[in-house]
Amino acid sequence: MLLIADDHHVVAEGLGALLTSRFGAVDIAISTPTAVVLLHTGPFDLILLDLDFCEAGQNGFHLLQLSRSLDPGACVLVLSEFTDESLVSRALALGAAGFMAKGAGGTDLCDTVDAVLRGEQCVPAHTSDSAPFTSRQAQVMHLLQLGLGRKEIAARLTVSVGMIDLHIAAVQRKLGVHGQRALSAEIIRRGLHLLSE
Repeated sequence: MLLIADDHHVVAEGLGALLTSRFGAVDIAISTPTAVVLLHTGPFDLILLDLDFCEAGQNGFHLLQLSRSLDPGACVLVLSEFTDESLVSRALALGAAGFMAKGAGGTDLCDTVDAVLRGEQCVPAHTSDSAPFTSRQAQVMHLLQLGLGRKEIAARLTVSVGMIDLHIAAVQRKLGVHGQRALSAEIIRRGLHLLSE
């Protein structure tokens, strides 16, 4: 049985149509609450999970963790438009069997599905080259994307503004950007705002 969790209805239905012949029964969740309900009804052979499935303060990483606890036998293949190495590494660390770019074709998807169902780990051939981020740096990136300033971030994380400045400088170095606007743009471009817990 297959579960597709993607907040874009046309994408979820297209994936379902492509894979129905392999799985027969296909459940589709286009909202987080629906995905949670369906995860409780498992087991599933395969879960296709959109990493950028954001709703109610949660993203695909939260659903990945939940799926691993509720249905540890299921293969989880993460789909994302973002393929930054930090995102791939985190997904694999949380138990994903594979990570695939949404820009891939149907044949590639079918081949990847077959591979993860055979127990192989599949990741994109080309990921961007960024150093891993600490959990605090991920929190800072997420809060920057919410529009919080340095002082607000410091207050929220109960640290000094100077410590936030150090985290921002470290992230800018890792991403090779200078300035707040360039940093925000690069965080969004790479999907790094999704790293926050």
